[in-house]
Amino acid sequence: MPFGTSELRRAIRRSAAPVRGRGRVFNSISTAGRVAPILASTVLAFSVAAGVLAQNPAGVPAALGREAEGKLSLAAVPEVQEELKLSPEVRKSILELRMKRSALLGELVSSLRNGPPEKRMPRLLAFRDEGEKLLGALLKDGESARLTEILLRRDGLRAAATRPDIASRLMLSGDQLSRLKAVAQPDRPGMAPRSPEARMEQDRRIAEVYTEDQRRLFVTLQGAPFQLPIEVPAGARRPQAGRLKAGEVAPDFVLADLDGKNTFQLASFRDKKPVVLVFGSVT
Repeated sequence: MPFGTSELRRAIRRSAAPVRGRGRVFNSISTAGRVAPILASTVLAFSVAAGVLAQNPAGVPAALGREAEGKLSLAAVPEVQEELKLSPEVRKSILELRMKRSALLGELVSSLRNGPPEKRMPRLLAFRDEGEKLLGALLKDGESARLTEILLRRDGLRAAATRPDIASRLMLSGDQLSRLKAVAQPDRPGMAPRSPEARMEQDRRIAEVYTEDQRRLFVTLQGAPFQLPIEVPAGARRPQAGRLKAGEVAPDFVLADLDGKNTFQLASFRDKKPVVLVFGSVT
């Protein structure tokens, strides 16, 4: 069950009740011993709330929540916060903002459930843009720019289908944008291909919408390398690194060559020719 704002407040009030009304500084070992578990339970409550929200905000389907939350879902990830070097105060503000937006998102999804399908995505994207504007007020310019780069690493070339600013920076034509939306189907976030093979085929078709120059520009827009943590549905076990087995489909990616003049997508070689990845360093 999602741990929302009201549940969190009730938990904190219940935990804090034993020390209410003492009216003095805690100056004894026995009193401190009673307070420590209370503080620990309060911190744990915040941690539980953050963990649940990171996986399944307000009980909203994962694909829908990820699209409607946008950068806010990324900004709540501890590894991303470390990359952005956010202060504890900003991290707390982001958690509070996300908890508030999570409750609103649940209400919005409920109100749209029986409405016309063509009105759902515009409302969700408007909700996303509103949340990202509030998030931007908490971040510095450099932090916001880096967060956008990480978003592009997470969403890949399909990001331009719902983000006019990215489509503009990639100089997509009207025809390209129409083709991209037809393949990526951003209006059906809960209907993404389920199998890795189908997902890889969709990624290949999305990449074909772009020119070579646009794909190379996209690699530049992603900024410095960053390893995103593996996303898993609520309740599922997190896969461990290095657990791919022989015969399993490798994760897709797009990389530039050593000269930066061409890009290569792993999915484009499927069923065509063997691919050998060589890792090394020159010192």
